[in-house]
Amino acid sequence: MTESKRNLQSFFITYIIATVFRFNSLDFMHSTDEISIEDQKKWTEIMLQHSFDESDWFNARKALLHLLESNNRIASEDALLSYISCCAEAVGSGYPTPLLTDSVNDFYQQYGMDKSKPKKSIS
Repeated sequence: MTESKRNLQSFFITYIIATVFRFNSLDFMHSTDEISIEDQKKWTEIMLQHSFDESDWFNARKALLHLLESNNRIASEDALLSYISCCAEAVGSGYPTPLLTDSVNDFYQQYGMDKSKPKKSIS
């Protein structure tokens, strides 16, 4: 392995560790809404593929959860990640790049979220 490949690999490992740490330190995980280490890694891998900052992703996730809650719906962590990733892909190539949260809100208002489910009523 060449020196530059080792440096690049070291950079990405350091970046992933730092990002996972930021999940915890930026209040990404809540006591009622914990994200597994495996899901945190999935989020990190997707975030690295787009130009949005980590805080944009955190805010977009929070906004989507709020939209689902206001419509009495729930979705899996994979569904949330997939939805926000699609929004990022759809708007990420334009200039100026809109806020990811605004894109999530716009897409949800226009299309809803097929992979969400109604919350079960407690009777």
